[in-house]
Amino acid sequence: FGDPSYSVNESGGTAIINITLNTSSSAVVEVNYATSDGTATAGSDYSDTSGTLTFDPGETSQSFSVPILEDTLDEANETLDLILSDPVNASLGTPSTVTLTIVDDDGSPTVQFDPTSFSVNENDGSATIWVTLSAASGLTVRVDYATSDGTATAGSDYTDTSGTLTFDPGETSQSFSVPILQDTRDETDEILNLTLSNPDNATLGAPGGSATLTIVDDDDAPTVQFSQSTYSVGESEGTATITVNLSTESGKSVSVDYATSDGTATSGVDYTTASGMLTFAAGETSQSFSVPILPDALDEANETVNLTLSNPDNATLGAPDNATLTIVDDDDAPTVQFSQSTYSAGESEGTAIITVTLSAVSGQSVSVDYATSDGTATAGDDYTAIPIGTLDFAPGDTSKTFSVEILPDALDEADETIILTLSNPDDATLGTPDSATLTIVDDDDYHYLYLPIILRNHTD
Repeated sequence: FGDPSYSVNESGGTAIINITLNTSSSAVVEVNYATSDGTATAGSDYSDTSGTLTFDPGETSQSFSVPILEDTLDEANETLDLILSDPVNASLGTPSTVTLTIVDDDGSPTVQFDPTSFSVNENDGSATIWVTLSAASGLTVRVDYATSDGTATAGSDYTDTSGTLTFDPGETSQSFSVPILQDTRDETDEILNLTLSNPDNATLGAPGGSATLTIVDDDDAPTVQFSQSTYSVGESEGTATITVNLSTESGKSVSVDYATSDGTATSGVDYTTASGMLTFAAGETSQSFSVPILPDALDEANETVNLTLSNPDNATLGAPDNATLTIVDDDDAPTVQFSQSTYSAGESEGTAIITVTLSAVSGQSVSVDYATSDGTATAGDDYTAIPIGTLDFAPGDTSKTFSVEILPDALDEADETIILTLSNPDDATLGTPDSATLTIVDDDDYHYLYLPIILRNHTD
């Protein structure tokens, strides 16, 4: 061989191999040549070549060509052997076997995520992340991978993962897994970062050296509801505190509107209207609002205020979303009594009007029974008996009357009395006086007895 070794660029097309005689000959010289695989492979890296070179008398140099087959595979330089044999009219010199090196001229492939964004449902357990080479390589390619927090947090949303991917020659795709940690909290979709680094026999693609993995939340929104269906507050307590709860904590900010409306209670009289919005920060499960209570001195039935929730955001309405606030009355019942302890009526007046009063206005219907009984007057002769009657005070009333019928006669007599009594009060207590006297004032004239006088004549 004319040289101890040969080399050719992969894209050179052919390699020219020179064969020389160390001196000219007067005879025709022949020698066979051939190629054989080293690290290069006939048919893929070069075309197998063989033949016979003939040196005419006086010639000292001949050559043959080895076709080189180009590819796009990044690979190590490859070699094939060139062999001379069976010389005629000559002997083999040194070297009779040499190496032809095919110098690779292909660029390294790029290594990148494919695609650059991935997504996984929270309940899938793990996400498979794919990394690819831009082209097959004849070399072993390695690249490091790692995860890092975006809006997702390692240890609560996913398990931090890192390692090295190895692509054997000819492989163009590898993958790794990211474990996903499921929870029951409704939250926005969360993102973690994926990065590649330290490529060997490749370069990082752009922008495929980084990617994102989105964890798609699969939890239902919580429900928002009153903590109970009924609340109560003493009328003198000033305010009622109403608690609203979420069924479970949320990773989102939750809001809901609240409002009051009249039940049997009246806004502005019994309570002050309250409305607004409650906001639950992420992780909070309880909020409250206040309803101002307006006290009065009126004895009344317990009164109710309606409570409602509406317009939830990042939640749904649970049960109960309507509730009742009872304002518990703490005012004493009024007393009911006669307006005075004694009444009087002339015998000829026909009736006596008796007044019964409440000590204070009441918000409830009040009733009380009344009755008459003989004092010195006699029922049926002097008055008409009332065995029992009932007075009804509507809310706001403080005075009621009843009548006692007086029976006149023509008999001059002493004034006579009737006993008046109250009993069985409802939504009131008996005050003082609960017993009174009605005097029937006699109005008959005195009658004079005239005796006739008889005069007699006396004679002595």
